[in-house]
Amino acid sequence: MMRSRLLLTAALVAALCATSSAQEKFSLEYKFEKGKTYRYHQTTKGVMTQEMMGREMKVDNGSDMVTKLVVDDVSKTKEAVLIVSAESATASVKSPMMDTTMVMSQLIGKRSKIILSATGAVVKRETIDSVKMEGMRGMGSREMMKVHELPAGPVAPAGTWKTSRADTSDNLGGKMVSTYSNDYTVAGTEKKGVHQCVKVTYTSKITVNGNGKMMGMEFFIEGTGTTKGTLFFDATAGILVSDESDTNIDMTMAATG
Repeated sequence: MMRSRLLLTAALVAALCATSSAQEKFSLEYKFEKGKTYRYHQTTKGVMTQEMMGREMKVDNGSDMVTKLVVDDVSKTKEAVLIVSAESATASVKSPMMDTTMVMSQLIGKRSKIILSATGAVVKRETIDSVKMEGMRGMGSREMMKVHELPAGPVAPAGTWKTSRADTSDNLGGKMVSTYSNDYTVAGTEKKGVHQCVKVTYTSKITVNGNGKMMGMEFFIEGTGTTKGTLFFDATAGILVSDESDTNIDMTMAATG
């Protein structure tokens, strides 16, 4: 009889552990609501070091942008149709040659339509208002904020998933292709503002290739880099709350003509 009790107790403990383990898994998906407007404030700070003909020059740059996402529709399969635009946008440059902050008025208010799956995969992009701004002509067809692709199923603490994507943009009369290989890891839960979030760390390997024309010369660009970041996702509300990252890229440009 004693042995039966021990076996029953062990089975009960195992069942409780299995239940607890199942409850710990997180279901991550975007839950955009039709008719609702979401706003994200994005800031970037960067340092670029250029070397040409043995001379080195350091350039500090940055940007500040408020991006608006209006949910135009949500399908039965949870695909969200988003109208994306910049409500405000400034860029700053500080170098030995200049020190200025510019309002990117050509970008403000220009809309694009993006259809996202519940996992954040881009189903379709469509330009509504083209951007007539040298070096930024491809922005009208791409989202003005980074959307992370989430796992297709529940993920446990310390669980991982991988994604990849390629972006092509018009740049100075040519094309710039950037490819990203991303690795994500669930790092636990943490409160961010009023949101209880799933904390996810990620690393992205970046490859850049492109070409264009400038001042009568053809140039070719290639580079590699890495991004390390942490995102905070409110799984209950189905929204990205915060994304903090640091990127380092080494690029080489060759010019002919």
